[in-house]
Amino acid sequence: MQLFSKKRLWVKLARVGVVYDSRMEEHRSESDNGEEGEHPERPLRMITCWNSLKEEGLLNLLVRIKSRMATQEEMECLHTRSYIEAMEKTATMNRRQLDKVERKYD
Repeated sequence: MQLFSKKRLWVKLARVGVVYDSRMEEHRSESDNGEEGEHPERPLRMITCWNSLKEEGLLNLLVRIKSRMATQEEMECLHTRSYIEAMEKTATMNRRQLDKVERKYD
């Protein structure tokens, strides 16, 4: 591993991966109000993080990992099966039904 100094900080280089897909910019909550929305994965946050990595020249130090759909097993590492099933059902819900689900999981 090499060491380099950027802004007087010594950093040990390691292989670190990054996953980014422009579809991430579509992830939003209907209760978000544009740029100042409440959801942590709102589009502006994702774009800002990616652009910051680019501007600081850090992207060339990262291993780019192609995005893909998570497996059921991977999702169950973080979420209960009932939560996953509830989220899958939202694909066919109307706005009123989605609002009800959103309030439940806020």
